Amino acid sequence: MNWNNGYERKRFDKEQKRRAEEYRKLGMSEAQIREMYLFDLAWFKSKRRYYTHTQAFTSGAFDVSNEDNFESALYEMFSVALSTATDKPINHSRFCWVEAIEDPVLVQKIKRLNENDLELLTLFAFDGYTLTEIGKIYRCTPQNIYKKYKRIKNNLV
Repeated sequence: MNWNNGYERKRFDKEQKRRAEEYRKLGMSEAQIREMYLFDLAWFKSKRRYYTHTQAFTSGAFDVSNEDNFESALYEMFSVALSTATDKPINHSRFCWVEAIEDPVLVQKIKRLNENDLELLTLFAFDGYTLTEIGKIYRCTPQNIYKKYKRIKNNLV
């Protein structure tokens, strides 16, 4: 998939100017127009990431019946991930990372945490959210999230 960022950004900016004028005619404030722009910009960036990092499959890309002519670079790169294995169970739990910890004492302490505290740890440590982003999710201040995080950390040490 192709993405011409210069062309797409010009189209996006042109559309945003048109929308801003339309919003002004409808009586929206500049702050509201700015919020709409930021929302659309986040969507634009998400779309750009998708098109930049997505490779289209050709027809018959995974037809391995004719191994002599099989030339899928994606299949070769991700053959292990695309293969299925039935010999080991798959744990789809949101908190399966706890089982990977080697310290049994720490595992027991983490298992004693309530689900909200586990979710906070997962968002921060494994999903890569910042305290500000977690605060928006929980609808509280980053300082409040930091206090919760420090309380959890002190209980685990």
